[in-house]
Amino acid sequence: MATTELLPLPVTKGLGDRLSEKRKNAALEIERLVRDKVEKNEFGDIKVIIVILQKDFTLSANPNNRKGGLMGLAATAIALGKACIGMHLPELIPPILACFQDQDPRVRYAACESLYNTIKISRSSTLMFFNPTFDGLSRLIADNDANVRYGAEMLDKLVKDIVTESPHFDLDLFIPLIRTHIYSLNHYVRQFVVSWIVLLDQIPDIHLYAHLPEFLDGLITILGDNNKEIRKMAEACLGEFMKEIKAERMRDVRFQDMTNIVVVHAMDERQLIQLTALHWMKTFLQLAGAPMLSFTDNILTAILPCLSYDSEKTAVKNIASEVNQQLKELITPDIDIVPGSSVVSDSTIPTSGEVPVAVITPGSSDADTSRGSEETIRLETADASPLNVVSVLEVLLTNMDHKAQDTRIEALNWLLWLHKQVPRRTYLLASKLFPSLMDLLSDNSDKVVTLDLTVVKMLATSQAYTGNSSNKLTPYFRQFLVKLLQFFHSNRRLLEARGSFIIRQLCVLIDAHHVYITIAEILLEESNFEFASLMVQSLNMILFTAKELLELRIELQNLATTESWELFLSLYHCWCHNSVATVALCLLSQNYGHAAQLIEYFGNIEITSGFLQEVDKLIQLLESPIFTFLRLQLLDPHGHSDLVRSLYGLLMLLPQSTAFTTLQHRLSCIPTLLATQPTAKRSCDAKRLVPSSVKFDSLFEHFKVMQSKHYEANKAKTTEILITVQHF
Repeated sequence: MATTELLPLPVTKGLGDRLSEKRKNAALEIERLVRDKVEKNEFGDIKVIIVILQKDFTLSANPNNRKGGLMGLAATAIALGKACIGMHLPELIPPILACFQDQDPRVRYAACESLYNTIKISRSSTLMFFNPTFDGLSRLIADNDANVRYGAEMLDKLVKDIVTESPHFDLDLFIPLIRTHIYSLNHYVRQFVVSWIVLLDQIPDIHLYAHLPEFLDGLITILGDNNKEIRKMAEACLGEFMKEIKAERMRDVRFQDMTNIVVVHAMDERQLIQLTALHWMKTFLQLAGAPMLSFTDNILTAILPCLSYDSEKTAVKNIASEVNQQLKELITPDIDIVPGSSVVSDSTIPTSGEVPVAVITPGSSDADTSRGSEETIRLETADASPLNVVSVLEVLLTNMDHKAQDTRIEALNWLLWLHKQVPRRTYLLASKLFPSLMDLLSDNSDKVVTLDLTVVKMLATSQAYTGNSSNKLTPYFRQFLVKLLQFFHSNRRLLEARGSFIIRQLCVLIDAHHVYITIAEILLEESNFEFASLMVQSLNMILFTAKELLELRIELQNLATTESWELFLSLYHCWCHNSVATVALCLLSQNYGHAAQLIEYFGNIEITSGFLQEVDKLIQLLESPIFTFLRLQLLDPHGHSDLVRSLYGLLMLLPQSTAFTTLQHRLSCIPTLLATQPTAKRSCDAKRLVPSSVKFDSLFEHFKVMQSKHYEANKAKTTEILITVQHF
């Protein structure tokens, strides 16, 4: 059938007219013609009319023809009515939607108008074209032309009304559209997408919250929009979802699918986004509980840096602190399960010889470390607990190196908490901590260093270790002290600046007796005699001056038990690395006869300026409150003749100096009458029972051997320097 037979020439001519009024009249004529066809059931002719309107008009190069074709299609839809339009929608809708992308804004507006009139008739039947309609609207809603945007807004309202009243809306097909368009940077599109999310969430039969993980990321991102109204809109939308999550819909909430999304946004620098993400994180922890432990590492990555925020981000810091505490409370002792073993014993952490599982012993190779790492991986793979201790430790180690002090402190607090709640699992992975623990010893903050040493104490006294240990200390105690001395050896500035503080804190946290004995045993094997002497000098000064070591000084002063004599012997053998320190130890322990013997031997060793400086310091110590007991003993010179002889020996060593004058004045105070009175010789040493294992002659021989070794080492070093100088 010819075109003119279905659409008379005046009609086709009017549809392409440049005047809008003539196009409208032509469209009204098409409406009349189609109604007539409907009454006669000539639906085949109607399809032909639609094809003519599409091909000859909507696809025409003439914009007036395109606008007329769109008006004709709308007129056809109106004429078909609700009863008949459904069968013709596949021919009517696509050409209209195609014009949404027309280059002429007037055509785009006409397309909005045409689709509006069409779906106003078809209503819910149009939902089969919802996705392309939504996609087209998302572009027109951000159109450069104000009229087009207005037309798109009107069409959008109608589509929303249709969706609201329809029971057959396919949410699963719609979600991908939301996920795609929600990341648009255009604020009109963002507003459009959020408005649709709000609408669908309000429809009782549509459970949009079940799909929240699909678009939560984009919705939170919109909180960073420059437009205040859009931010408020997104914030209100998120608030409604939060209310729903807290209410009756908890069972269907996909917490785990959303947690990582929230974690990522919790690290955003924009405060509103960060605050919102942290509030969601807090809610997830409250409602989901223990399953959230599988995200502990990611959550800590996000919140630990927040704990160091300044006053400008107080709100973020506070909520991060709450999340941090909630996360800690989820870690309970019942998840402290070590696969294949209920305890950590010598079978897993040997005290000597082989390298323990996940433990690096002093001097161990990279291969040893690798073997420990493999065991760690096996441990976590076999563990059914949601808490991945390996991953958590890696995050904590990273944050122990954070530039902010509060973050470093909380990372250390977390280590302590993990060991308290899951000691066996934490202890097995302790070797991972050593490098970072050593690095933190040079931290400028006393609080950080103290906490760092508290972690060391935790490892050294862990109840998770059930191996053989007479002093209830784990192998990590000695390993740490070995590493500490190595650290001091390579970093003399640290020894000078923080050495005393570190040793004192260790003595408080663990036990001064064990700390000093173990260090003495390690230093006794030290091959670098210069460092050993320096270390003994430092340890000796700490021993004599630190209030934290008062009990140790009293123990050495009295030597009332077998254990105290063992302590003296351990220190003596090591203290022989430094001759003056050895004399000081003998004076403190009231072994005056041996002290006098050592001082007399000083005539056989090299007297250097450094040696004299140490003697000066010793004289200052003798005048301090620590040696009050010694000075009072000078009131009985006959009973303490070895003491008097020792002090005069020191006096004879000194050149004319302030220290010489000080000691001379002190010795001049010895009662002359008592000093000249004939009396039986008495010795303070004789008043104490010296164990048979203490052989002062052997100790003296050891002292001479050590001094000889130092002499040879100094001689070799001097020769090496001379050779180097001559070479150059």
